[in-house]
Amino acid sequence: MPLSRNPKSIEHLAVEEMRSRLRESNTAKQFGFALVAAHRGKVILRMNVNESHLQVHGVVHGGVLAALADTAGGLATYMACPRGTRVATIEMKINYLEAVEAGHVIAEANVVRIGRHIAVVDCELRNAAKLLVGKALMTFFVGPFTKRRKSKRSQDTPAHQAPLYRLALIPSDRDPLSRSSHSTRLSRSLHPAPHPRLPYKDI
Repeated sequence: MPLSRNPKSIEHLAVEEMRSRLRESNTAKQFGFALVAAHRGKVILRMNVNESHLQVHGVVHGGVLAALADTAGGLATYMACPRGTRVATIEMKINYLEAVEAGHVIAEANVVRIGRHIAVVDCELRNAAKLLVGKALMTFFVGPFTKRRKSKRSQDTPAHQAPLYRLALIPSDRDPLSRSSHSTRLSRSLHPAPHPRLPYKDI
């Protein structure tokens, strides 16, 4: 049966794919992130608080809340893109407003703006009493990822022919004590050292 072009059907497929990714994600499994709802450009995640989330003062660690917001933001961005698009966090800012000791935390992420390669996402974190406990603003890169290729020069140049650089101890002519005490000053020698015999020790 051919795939329906109905946006709702495509969105349904994206949601199912997202649930599968969360089940396979080590971070989501470790912290217990669960998908509550997902729509185009919007995702809601839930995390039930347990002892592994708490820091030494008995409240949820800020890094755990940041990971929850980042995951929700990334999934919301994915929901706003064509299926198969890859998403990567570029920047994240989060404000912690209240401590969370128990219960659960809900992360609601919404895409504020999305362009060809950049998406800006807002995420609110609320506790079981629906009190705002955190607010995050994130930037994501969207699009295909290409592997970095080594330049042909670096591939063709043998390691033993690569230029060597050194730090050299050079006598200072300006130092009035240099003749009597042989004081030296440390200076950078940025030119390649002679090869294969080196008069100075490489650092």
